[in-house]
Amino acid sequence: MFFTTIITIQKSFTSINRQCAEECSRNCESTGYGQDQVSCTDCCEENNCNSNFTLEYYYSVMGRQFTSWTRPVKNEAKFNEKNGLKFLY
Repeated sequence: MFFTTIITIQKSFTSINRQCAEECSRNCESTGYGQDQVSCTDCCEENNCNSNFTLEYYYSVMGRQFTSWTRPVKNEAKFNEKNGLKFLY
């Protein structure tokens, strides 16, 4: 498995990280106090699949930060159902 993580601070691209991993979570996380740092990760499984350098690709990955509450992330729906938590998705 391969992944690409794109990090922005104050909506400006700051770094791109490409690596191999045992597992990958396709989501976005906000961290930092007052910095508005956002990290979004994209996953793939084919050789050289994490070598996309286009600005459109970066924008499409970072666009997930605005939709993460409309669909459950991996195993979230099962966890919520098991624990009696209800969401609109």
